[in-house]
Amino acid sequence: YEQLEEQRKDLGEAHFLAYLSAANAYTLDLHPTQLLAGLRAMQLSKKALQLAPNDPLTLSVRGHIMFYAPSPLGDKRQALDLYTRACNRYDELGVRDEVYPVCKLNIAICYRYLGDKARYKQLYQETISEYPYLEQ
Repeated sequence: YEQLEEQRKDLGEAHFLAYLSAANAYTLDLHPTQLLAGLRAMQLSKKALQLAPNDPLTLSVRGHIMFYAPSPLGDKRQALDLYTRACNRYDELGVRDEVYPVCKLNIAICYRYLGDKARYKQLYQETISEYPYLEQ
């Protein structure tokens, strides 16, 4: 029981840090001169991932941070890996929350940015046919 309680506490902290990192990333997106917010987003999402390395939400948020961060900090390939790991983990857990379809769509988008247009089109069509509301 104590081990389970500790894991739950770590997951709560990881989710808190993940959401906080996302808030910092959005701050940077809205105010590009706020570079400190971008660095904070990187640090917080990294810490969240250290606390919960197999949590799909934490993996997905870190994927967002890596995808949208400017070039020296961000990494589209790492974002692809993180989104893929998140979706795989959702599949393992049998969970389909609101993050899962967006995560699947982001995998497709990563392929587009990495130059694999065929894989992008395939995954995009599969995801949109399963979750048509994402096409809006």
